[in-house]
Amino acid sequence: MHTAHFNKRKSGISLIGDLPWGSHFCQFYQTTKDLIDVLAPYFRAGLDTNEFCVWVTPADLAALDARKALKITVPRFEEYTNKGQFEIVPHTRWRAWGAKSGTAVAAMIDKAVAGGFDGVRLACNAVKTGNGFACHGADAVSRYNALAVYAYPRDEFDALGLMEIVKNHRFALVRNAGKWEVIKSSEAQIVKDELKRSEEKLKSLFSNMSEGFAYHRIVLDRAGRPCDYVFLEVNDAFERLTGLKAKRIIGKKATEALPGIEQDPTDWFGKYGKVALTGKPVQFESYSEALQRWYAVSAFSPHKGYFAVTFGDITDRKHSELTIRKLNQELAQRVKDLTSANSELESFSYSVSHDLRAPLRSIDGFSKMLLDDCPDKLGEDDKDMLLRIRASSRRMGQLIDGLLNLSRLSRSELVRGQVDLSALAQGVAGELAGSRPERDVEFVIAEGLACEGDERLLYAVLQNLLDNAWKFTEKCDKARIEFGVTRGKGRKAYFVKDNGAGFDMAYVNRLFSPFQRLHDAGEYAGTGIGLATIQRIIGRHGGSVWAEGEVGKGATFYFTL
Repeated sequence: MHTAHFNKRKSGISLIGDLPWGSHFCQFYQTTKDLIDVLAPYFRAGLDTNEFCVWVTPADLAALDARKALKITVPRFEEYTNKGQFEIVPHTRWRAWGAKSGTAVAAMIDKAVAGGFDGVRLACNAVKTGNGFACHGADAVSRYNALAVYAYPRDEFDALGLMEIVKNHRFALVRNAGKWEVIKSSEAQIVKDELKRSEEKLKSLFSNMSEGFAYHRIVLDRAGRPCDYVFLEVNDAFERLTGLKAKRIIGKKATEALPGIEQDPTDWFGKYGKVALTGKPVQFESYSEALQRWYAVSAFSPHKGYFAVTFGDITDRKHSELTIRKLNQELAQRVKDLTSANSELESFSYSVSHDLRAPLRSIDGFSKMLLDDCPDKLGEDDKDMLLRIRASSRRMGQLIDGLLNLSRLSRSELVRGQVDLSALAQGVAGELAGSRPERDVEFVIAEGLACEGDERLLYAVLQNLLDNAWKFTEKCDKARIEFGVTRGKGRKAYFVKDNGAGFDMAYVNRLFSPFQRLHDAGEYAGTGIGLATIQRIIGRHGGSVWAEGEVGKGATFYFTL
């Protein structure tokens, strides 16, 4: 842990040494000179270390006399007073401000923060009550960046009573035989030892934590607005995450350590100032222009006018988010382009459907008219050419139908639900058997095959596959077509198998491309669109399709969903 020893304050009294914030001790006095002997070096140390000093004068000492006494013993006293660093408060006014409740101490803390001071150094007399003496505000002192000395009249206490008072403080200063002595409270020593152990644990924690930690004092301008902050403590992770060395920034303002920070869009001073002045914690993510890094920051205030932050470097995460955001934007643009392309394709499909069909109908119709009306005027070669023209126009019409169907299936919305594949296959098989009742074909369809998908599109898959099997077993004396399920590529794979013409596996990669045929059109009818359609549908269901075959021994087509 790197620190400017901010929490250790010079007491100004050689017998005492340094004191941590929140400390209060007591002084037993007999004369005004006794008071001045302790308070003069006490206040002088506070004034030299940028503390706001307040002396609540006792009833038997006028404010003017107190001022004269300090003016003699404290160098540059008037200068400190003129700039608002020292204030003498009569005890009556102090009680009116809320000495008993601690409100008066809190008010002095507010003035210290507004004045840009590190904390409050207080001196006041203990208040005599019906049960003895009370040190009003001591609890408040322990909660803030404050030090306090409480003065007690020595003549009011015997030895036992004096020791009872000492228990309420860190220690006591007592004048014996013309010399000041320190009497330590046993209770205070126990608390001190426990506090030391706690501080050591905290220092170890903060020094070894992976997150950066820093403790600061906010700096206000004359209008009371946050305009800067001072680095007081940082841990090792702070140096690693920021690249700033503790020895170069401890005790310095942020504007000195990070030039240009006041112009940062994050408004670090405003954010941290609000935390330091209101006590409300805040969490945020922001980019530091000065350090050119992204940080996730948590800020809180342990004392008014001060704030601590823990933070982590999230620059890599932010870069990843930016990359993802850009990819999403590019994807959105591609989707937009694809939507536009699909719209154009739909228009093109409409054009194909209507504009190309009309000429084909004319070609087919006029060819038929010539064959019907002029049979005697046409030679055999002429008739053969007209028949070929009609066959080609009809084939062209089938190709157009296939393209339009492929386009529609690729763009139509999936309507998922539970699908009975066995029932669909039975229905297609029945239609095929009814179309050619003279054929001897055995259909073997497994029962109970079901899946989740679009029933309309999966029907088209089975219709194409079973129709192909029907077509390519046409020359078999005893045809057999099977639909079932097996394991393939590590998943459940459905298949349609036949014992028909088969194909050469050397050309298997051509099977699912549009218009690619492995058999002559004159031998087996078709457009070359069916398997391409199947591949599109299965792909939209997140599955895959493949085939195995052997010439003259049949083929098997597999698909997963």
